[in-house]
Amino acid sequence: MALRTARNELDRPAREGTSRCLKTLISVVTPTANPSAPGAANPEDTLWHHRLGLPLELIPERDPYRLKIGDTLSLQVVLSRGQPAAGQTVHIWQQPRQRTDQPNPPLRLRTDLRGRVQFRLKASSAVLVSCIRMTPHPTLDSAEWQSTCSSLTFGGPAH
Repeated sequence: MALRTARNELDRPAREGTSRCLKTLISVVTPTANPSAPGAANPEDTLWHHRLGLPLELIPERDPYRLKIGDTLSLQVVLSRGQPAAGQTVHIWQQPRQRTDQPNPPLRLRTDLRGRVQFRLKASSAVLVSCIRMTPHPTLDSAEWQSTCSSLTFGGPAH
């Protein structure tokens, strides 16, 4: 909006190109000898932290599947070359697993200078973190603006 205001373009229509950068983390556990006991995650697995080089990427700084209710998760929002996305708005939804629990209102946070946000995992829930970055489109012949949407989903703490 600030750039459109500076260009005096608020009253003009604009074309937009869109790209999506979606990631879902799934925990795979090794079964135990006791079928009623929970499986064990590999403590050396760090795939949850790998950068994929997406144009806009959400990267957890701790393994979300090792966190408990009440723990804080820090995420970094980075651009394709690894630069932090400072000042980026991030939305966080935590959907309780129990139907009787009230849904938590979404959080709206802004990244710090290092592209980081932190939030507390409030309940046993599924988590969706998302952000959208608007930039001038690289080729003005097809659109004036490029929106890049990024999301990260994972199963939040169960305990």
